[in-house]
Amino acid sequence: MSGVAAFDFDGTITIRDTIWPFLRAVAGDAAIRRGLPGALPAIAALKLGLADSTTTKERLFAIYLRGRRLDEVRAAAARFAREEVPALVRPEALARIKWHLARGHSVVVVTASPELYVGAWAAPLGVEVVGSRLEVDAESRLTGRHDGPACDGAEKVLRLRTAVGLGDADVYAYGDSIGDRELLAMARHAYWRTMPPPEEV
Repeated sequence: MSGVAAFDFDGTITIRDTIWPFLRAVAGDAAIRRGLPGALPAIAALKLGLADSTTTKERLFAIYLRGRRLDEVRAAAARFAREEVPALVRPEALARIKWHLARGHSVVVVTASPELYVGAWAAPLGVEVVGSRLEVDAESRLTGRHDGPACDGAEKVLRLRTAVGLGDADVYAYGDSIGDRELLAMARHAYWRTMPPPEEV
């Protein structure tokens, strides 16, 4: 039986949410400060349970990414993935990813964060990514919205099945938030906010 390991990214592979550092890497500190009057109410609404994470992210994308050229954002995402993400990765999560790869398992990061930078981080490891996509207009400028549904909740399971065709695969899943609930529920081996020792099957 083949093995498939599905990992959430923010808070599971990483020690913290990566959206804010990514936006700072793209927009720069000065633009981040200018956007705070619009960003802080959106973040507060999320913390108070008055908005969901998808709505909040789209508000932040509209403030900091809308109108930017895709090639500019892609280049910034690659730098962010290369220079900043490694310091945010949990060593035990990276060890577990390598454990799966060494056994010939298909490893997929299934994330609500943008594929642009998560994919740039994962590619050198030989890890596939299915994540949220950012919409662009006819002039290849970001609109500040998601392109299709955000890859969260039940969408994670749908996108994973589409990406790797699970069949009778032995599925492992790793997550840390309510957005991973459906992903964990469909796995034979489900790990919530923990990584087993590298030698554990």
